[in-house]
Amino acid sequence: MGELFFDISLGFEGFQLSAEARVALHGITALFGPSGSGKSTLLRVLAGLETQARGTITFDGEDWQQSGAGIFVPPHKRGAGFVF
Repeated sequence: MGELFFDISLGFEGFQLSAEARVALHGITALFGPSGSGKSTLLRVLAGLETQARGTITFDGEDWQQSGAGIFVPPHKRGAGFVF
C-alpha cells in the first residue's frame, strides 16, 4: 500500500492553515476538529481546489504539488474527490 504525504500552508485574512502528515492508503482515515479549524480547507488543498496553497503533496509516489518546482496537477487529473 502507498501513502499520502503533505506539507502545505495556505493563508487568508484572519486564517492560516499549516499542516503536515503521512497517511497510509489503506483502511479509513478520519479528519476531525472544531468548526473553523481548517478541515474543509485542507481537503480542498489536497483535491487541488485551493490553487494558492504552498508546499508539497505526494499521493502514492506521484507528485501532485511541489511549489518550489512549479508542479501542480489540476484537480481533474488527481483521481481523488471528497464528499461532505
